[in-house]
Amino acid sequence: EEPVRRLDRQERDQPLPISLWTYDRSIVPRVVVHHKAPLVLRQLEFVVGDRAFRPALRYYVESHRYRRASTESFKAAIETSSRLGLDSYFDEWVHGTGELDYALGGVVQEQTPQGWRIEVPIRRRKGGQMPVVVLVEDKGGGRQSQRWEGIDTRTTLIFETQARVTRVVLDPEEHLMESDRQNNYSDANVRVRPIFDWSKNREVLISLQGRAGGNAIDGNYIGLGVN
Repeated sequence: EEPVRRLDRQERDQPLPISLWTYDRSIVPRVVVHHKAPLVLRQLEFVVGDRAFRPALRYYVESHRYRRASTESFKAAIETSSRLGLDSYFDEWVHGTGELDYALGGVVQEQTPQGWRIEVPIRRRKGGQMPVVVLVEDKGGGRQSQRWEGIDTRTTLIFETQARVTRVVLDPEEHLMESDRQNNYSDANVRVRPIFDWSKNREVLISLQGRAGGNAIDGNYIGLGVN
């Protein structure tokens, strides 16, 4: 996701149907085609659901084999399978340069005779309507999740648990193309790694690297690298 975020920060982001003539030999079309497009499709699969998305994709490939395909025909196949209107999604994410950011508010916990009552406030800071999954984890190892469709810009979800909640996460599977994942967590996401590991944008990464050798995976070659 970082190459896509970088284009947005530099105000160079472009819609998926980008002109390769206009951006010949530029990094912009490479990022849009090879990074942004798969993320938009993965997000679309989350929006319509796996049971609708995969059959629609198979039908689209089979029905358009050796024929002229288009964005509109792809959109029609997904809409037919999911029975959803996707005009706003395609306008924002395919034909436009959509941006999304959900933020978690202060979680309130109250002990009840049956266990614990948890209030989870959520706010959409950027972008249009988009569903999001909210996950809570408690001290007893229990996990609960709710999917909120994001019709309004903010809401408060209620969870009932047997033990005190230790962690709340928005979009735990990272289906959404959010501009900021740091505000999706009720706890700090910090980890220290000695040499090799993959980083995620939601975490504050502290990379420790000795003077001998280098870390070619992330480009921290010497000394202490902090991202």
